[in-house]
Amino acid sequence: MTPQERTIYNSLLMILHTTPYSIALQLMTEDLPPSSKTQYKKKINSVYDKYIDGKVEYKAKELEELMKTIGWEV
Repeated sequence: MTPQERTIYNSLLMILHTTPYSIALQLMTEDLPPSSKTQYKKKINSVYDKYIDGKVEYKAKELEELMKTIGWEV
């Protein structure tokens, strides 16, 4: 992962805890000039597809199973 991808990844994860992906994408690109916005959205989508898509939900399911195992129902 490049430093730029790491920055996008960390930012995106923080935003996704409280916001749907489409809004996160808007928040991360709203202040960019139109000439850069499309290219940056492609980078964000790439990071999301490679490192986040499906994994956030998977981790939540793992945590839920762990909580059930130790007797804490969610």
